[in-house]
Amino acid sequence: MAETAHPNKRKTRSPDSWGTSTAAFYAELEGEPIRVQLVTGEVITGQLSGVDRYDVFVEQTDGDEVLISKGAIAWVRRAV
Repeated sequence: MAETAHPNKRKTRSPDSWGTSTAAFYAELEGEPIRVQLVTGEVITGQLSGVDRYDVFVEQTDGDEVLISKGAIAWVRRAV
């Protein structure tokens, strides 16, 4: 029997390609003002200054650069 695709269901991707959309997201935000909410509820704002495999670097308005472990992040968005 043929399987019917649900019209609102997203296409599943191979785990090998999961990180590509994340990398594109961070690349688009690099140098931009962002808001990062941690799993503790704390919100950090500043300019995205860098990203590596495990961490996000945010430069705050006072000039301090904060290293945030990706595992501590609940969400990231562009600051408005």
